[in-house]
Amino acid sequence: MALRIGFDIGSDTVKTVALQSDGRIEELGVISVNGQPIRRVMEGLKKVLELHGSQIVVCGVTGAGAAALRDLIGADAIHEPNALAAAIDRLYPEVRTVIEMGREAQKYLLFERDPLSGRLLVEDSNLGNKCASGSGSFLDHMVKRLNYPSIEDFAQVALETQSPASLSGRCAVFTESDITHLYQKGTPRDRIAAGIHQAISRNYRSAIARGKEFRDKVAFIGGVSENPAVVKYLSAELGIGARMFVPEHNRTMGAIGAAIRAEAAIDLQTAIESLEEYLKKPLEYPGCKPIKMELSVIMPRLEEQSAQPPTPNP
Repeated sequence: MALRIGFDIGSDTVKTVALQSDGRIEELGVISVNGQPIRRVMEGLKKVLELHGSQIVVCGVTGAGAAALRDLIGADAIHEPNALAAAIDRLYPEVRTVIEMGREAQKYLLFERDPLSGRLLVEDSNLGNKCASGSGSFLDHMVKRLNYPSIEDFAQVALETQSPASLSGRCAVFTESDITHLYQKGTPRDRIAAGIHQAISRNYRSAIARGKEFRDKVAFIGGVSENPAVVKYLSAELGIGARMFVPEHNRTMGAIGAAIRAEAAIDLQTAIESLEEYLKKPLEYPGCKPIKMELSVIMPRLEEQSAQPPTPNP
């Protein structure tokens, strides 16, 4: 039985998994996109080839770059809700509701088992809106805004604080204004940190989950699910308490589902060569000539510029 490979291409990271013939799941990394998702996928394929030596694999891709990879290397492009349904059905068949929070997106999925096929199907969904105030990028911005050393410290303070400050949470711009106002009033930083976590949880409830049903069990996945303060406040805002849990493989569930649903077999070496050739080409846009870089200049860092002595006037 051929090795199965799954990729989930998000706005910030690429997740790669390999499914062994005996059902074992091998996570091959959650790596930053750094603006080059195709290159990150190529690196993932090289890692599979290095670790397993398999030339022919079954490969599925989900997320933002699925269609491009289908055209480039012949992998199956799997719709994200279908990928998540397949992974949940395999790993957590008792789950009926999935909450996902990533760096730029939030999702709600409700599943029901089809009585004829026995497969877990999507019954209801909300794949999110464009509001930034409920995303991981917003939390990362708030870490810097409140001068915390890391997202982990920020989350831990929010988790331990008993009285969160009141923030609107309805929009990132309004939240920034609220924070400025709270600082002017002398509100402690830890209460503001807790209030931010509570606010993004309230934003999910009002923008994504309004009028939605949360059937047992409820799985919370995505990068933000690793933030214990969001887990605390989100379960409280939705009124589901301990019914919500963070599963194993919480960040790679989409990639696992893509590998499960995939049917297309690809030759690893050929796929790698195709991507290498694609990455050598200049950027192309419809109606424009290919764009080539003519000049690249590395500018000195600001602190290096300030350290240099001023140039004397002639």
